[in-house]
Amino acid sequence: MKITVLSGYGLNCEKETAFAFMECSRKLGIGNIEVKIVHINDIIDNLGELKLSNILAIPGVFYGDDTVAGNAFALRINNLLDEFQEFLSQDKLIIGICNGCGY
Repeated sequence: MKITVLSGYGLNCEKETAFAFMECSRKLGIGNIEVKIVHINDIIDNLGELKLSNILAIPGVFYGDDTVAGNAFALRINNLLDEFQEFLSQDKLIIGICNGCGY
């Protein structure tokens, strides 16, 4: 199972999110888990990265704390809405954490 954790543009706690996935899989005895932190630009430039994932995690975004970072992230995410819909239509999961959930 491959889990992609987004990073970039005001996102925070991507390392903690990746650690939480690894720790949960360890405690549940689930093997063969790959957790990868990937910058949003790398997803846009290589959509195959997203297509190979089973879970996409969008950590918190400091939209209220840093408007520029939040706006930049929102604009980048808007470029991926069709890909996110396709991802979900394949019964894959997207988790949005904190303000990341609003996008």
